[in-house]
Amino acid sequence: MAGRTPAPKLFVKNKYSNTVLNWHREPEKEFHLYGEAFWNAAKTLLQNDALDKRPIASFDASVIVYLYRHALELFLKEILIGRGGELIDPRPSPKTVVNARHSLTKLLPDVRRIFVECGFKTFGSKTVLTFDDFAAIVEEFEKADPSSFSFRYPVKIDLTGTLDGHFTFSVRQFALTMDEVLSTLSGACYGLPEIADSRAEAAHEAGIEAMQNSEPPDYEPD
Repeated sequence: MAGRTPAPKLFVKNKYSNTVLNWHREPEKEFHLYGEAFWNAAKTLLQNDALDKRPIASFDASVIVYLYRHALELFLKEILIGRGGELIDPRPSPKTVVNARHSLTKLLPDVRRIFVECGFKTFGSKTVLTFDDFAAIVEEFEKADPSSFSFRYPVKIDLTGTLDGHFTFSVRQFALTMDEVLSTLSGACYGLPEIADSRAEAAHEAGIEAMQNSEPPDYEPD
């Protein structure tokens, strides 16, 4: 029948089990959950023993790098859009954060401000010891993949390669470093709400105490 919408064949409901996305209809609170999913997918691919032994398996490395990069982007945006943004003034605009698109370095200044405000003295414990170490890694990543494009497509629009010829690296060493980075960022995503709640509660109690200790205004009798 003309104009009739065809029945879906991909996104269909099963009688017994289904996947539900955007369950609470608050997608702005799910950046870190998406980040965890991409990170887990990357770690699953790394379980392939042939990854750095068979040439054809090396193409899996491009997917792994992309998954790590996207997880990194999602964690950074969660820190800024989520409760971490409440801890600094001025607070980062969620629209500005989202409109940064795939730029990672644009997000670093406000993330640094949040880490400093929370008194986080160290970033990691092995390779990425300080925030400066972390910033250097992000800058290196963005230089190799400026638009989250280089590891998703073999060529640019002009059909030249997105990566230099014989682009050689250890994907497993890459993953070890990125695991340290993402572990710290993931911890921040889960820890910042507690810090924000504690500060909000302290501010509320201070406000009540100030009101109780203030002198009542003088009123002239009618």
